[in-house]
Amino acid sequence: MRTTLWVLVLGLLLLAPGVVEADTLTFRFQGGTVAGTTALSNSDDPSELTEVSTTGVTIQGALGTVEFTTGAWNDSTWSFDPGGSITITSNGTGGLPAGVLFSGSFTSAGTWTLISYADGTSEWVFESQVSGSASPELLAALGLSSDISQFTATITIKINAATGIGTVEFGSIVSHTPEPGTLALLGVGLGGVALARMRRLKNGKNK
Repeated sequence: MRTTLWVLVLGLLLLAPGVVEADTLTFRFQGGTVAGTTALSNSDDPSELTEVSTTGVTIQGALGTVEFTTGAWNDSTWSFDPGGSITITSNGTGGLPAGVLFSGSFTSAGTWTLISYADGTSEWVFESQVSGSASPELLAALGLSSDISQFTATITIKINAATGIGTVEFGSIVSHTPEPGTLALLGVGLGGVALARMRRLKNGKNK
């Protein structure tokens, strides 16, 4: 029983999400209309995806769309409740796979702030946490590890107040995808527990 417990604890530790050493993943967009009274959304007029980048790799063009809807506004906390979603879709150009590049939901309260800079420009900034899935083909195109195909991360959406040009930035990426070696190690451990238990039962019957 004690051995079984230790193996189960080890399995949980092995399968626990781990920080993946990955560069910040950034999507640039333009246009679209962000509006709403109880939540922010550009679903009625999605923004155009114009760039996908990470350190050392940049893909530009008319690449697809960026669409998001936040959770509902909460007057008591002056923030948006967790909930809502974000979907980034590719049209298959620029060497990117056609279809959904990233799909996820906001998992923490989100703030929406207007920041003014010394040069006279200003931008709206939405900050929250997100959990979702990235296309393995997208990660391959950017030279990123497939281990982060499912992850949680900080998310910052910035929109220039004058031009409507903005970015979606993912940082502090934490993978939810156990590596194959980890799964194999857990399988060996559980197999050993099962074998030991069978031997114990067999020895008990022979007494």
